[in-house]
Amino acid sequence: MTARRRFFGRLAAAAVASLGLSACEREKSQSAEYSTDKEGTAAEIDRELLDAFVDTLVPKDQDPGAVEAGIPEQLLARFAEKPEQAEKAAAMLSTIDRVANKKYSNSFRLLDLERREKVLRMIVRSRDSSDHPARDNIRHLRSRVVRDFYQSPVGWAMLGYTPPYPGGYPDYNRAPPG
Repeated sequence: MTARRRFFGRLAAAAVASLGLSACEREKSQSAEYSTDKEGTAAEIDRELLDAFVDTLVPKDQDPGAVEAGIPEQLLARFAEKPEQAEKAAAMLSTIDRVANKKYSNSFRLLDLERREKVLRMIVRSRDSSDHPARDNIRHLRSRVVRDFYQSPVGWAMLGYTPPYPGGYPDYNRAPPG
């Protein structure tokens, strides 16, 4: 297990109690989120760049990563509901790709994980005022991606967490409805 996974695992394990309730609520509304029309502004976001960004934050190793957990689809659903966030994300991805092209003469989506991490660190630490909107959005989306990953069934499985029965914990003296 990588050091990043251990860190995120410890972080998530400490917060899993508070996340359980919101994750259950989110799971109830998940079907509504995924049925959202993904045309319009969210469709203007470069999906490959978004996948590379999400994969950089929670990469796949021996366990599934954030891309495999469906986090890019959740982000696109949110962006479809909030066009201003979609515009900020598109601008952030454009900045990330520009910096990657400048530093490595290649698109961000084509870089290996180590170089993608360096590009994100460069932007977050940048003193260039033109990078500040991207820096702020990277920080915001980083926390959203990590939170959504560890609130997903994939993240739960990785942590060994079993969610409660949908209606709460069942009365073990009676058979569950169904």
